[in-house]
Amino acid sequence: SGGILNAPVATLGQFKYCVHLTIFGRGVCGGAIISEFHILTAGHCVH
Repeated sequence: SGGILNAPVATLGQFKYCVHLTIFGRGVCGGAIISEFHILTAGHCVH
């Protein structure tokens, strides 16, 4: 499945600066909010 085994699921709002990027309904990557207008993620997530 690609997930982490036996890991607890985070609740909404638990990690205030983390985001889950979804493109065309498919979750692709995570990121971190670094300012009001910017999210930092890996380059391969957006190409």
